[in-house]
Amino acid sequence: MIILITGANGMLAKAMRERFKNHELILTDVDELDITNLEEVKKTVENLKPEIIINCAAYTAVDKAEEEEELARKINCVGPRNLAIAAQINDCKIVHISTDYVFNGNLS
Repeated sequence: MIILITGANGMLAKAMRERFKNHELILTDVDELDITNLEEVKKTVENLKPEIIINCAAYTAVDKAEEEEELARKINCVGPRNLAIAAQINDCKIVHISTDYVFNGNLS
């Protein structure tokens, strides 16, 4: 299986790389793929033809997010949207992994 992993230099992506080491992995980080750029994402996914995209890219500087709100929004909202659009166009699956730092799953 061909798997595209974004945010490949981060801790989560390193765990995903280990977990899926028996598959063909395409590893990208911001230097190889700017997920906030829709046209770049669409072109990359079309050219690489992954079967699955695992999005591990994220703005993780929680303490700075209020100071860099626009950047955090682009990386954590626009980026996943762009990946989802490219996945839909290219008929591949997408997995987006988030954090419990903001929402711990407790609905009460």
